[in-house]
Amino acid sequence: MRQRKEYLAGQLSKFGLVKELKNINKQAYYYTQQINEYKEILNDPQKIEKKAIELLQN
Repeated sequence: MRQRKEYLAGQLSKFGLVKELKNINKQAYYYTQQINEYKEILNDPQKIEKKAIELLQN
């Protein structure tokens, strides 16, 4: 993922698309945080139940 990020940074900078790069970085950050949250939830049955209820309410 890091290599892909560096590649995209180089390519987008060449075309003056720094704003788009920031959006990509932001999306990657939130994606990573969500993955970490799910990993943590998998280790705790109570958290699994709480997250399921939360998702069903939405």
